[in-house]
Amino acid sequence: MSIAYVKVKRTINVGDNPGEKFLAQIVREQPVDLDLIADQISGASTMSKADVMGVLQQLQVQMSYHLLRGATIHLGLLGTFSPSLRARAMSTVDDVTVQSIKGLFINFRSSTWLNKEVKNVGFRLVDPTIKGIQVQTANAESEGVGGEAMQEESEAEPASTESTTSRRKTTAKTQESES
Repeated sequence: MSIAYVKVKRTINVGDNPGEKFLAQIVREQPVDLDLIADQISGASTMSKADVMGVLQQLQVQMSYHLLRGATIHLGLLGTFSPSLRARAMSTVDDVTVQSIKGLFINFRSSTWLNKEVKNVGFRLVDPTIKGIQVQTANAESEGVGGEAMQEESEAEPASTESTTSRRKTTAKTQESES
């Protein structure tokens, strides 16, 4: 198993040696949703896709319920989800009230097994000129990857909407990092 990456140019403004630098950036594959996971589990088991979907939907509902109650959830080989607070530090114990709590967020800690697996993943450099791979360069601001002009949102076909959106995000990030 390996993860694809491309080389990108960035302007680094902090550290001992600021300036234009080059680094590796992951090329994300298409997002995976519950529908695809249900198809895969169904194909690898005796359960129907509808049965699997029902279980996965209830997993979401039950996890949300328990997290919002303050419980930690251990999901085996995947890892642990736990709620945490953001709160202001107060001078005295009596000053700690509901108003000192800034908000709730959810932490995810991968399991020991998953951490070991992550260390064994390989990497492969991919050609950034292949259609669908997003590269953050000055050229990507005015052209899409592969040299084609960027499509306007209204012109995008449903199948290419995600690719166009990714290019816009890439362009926005490039412009942001060049500022």
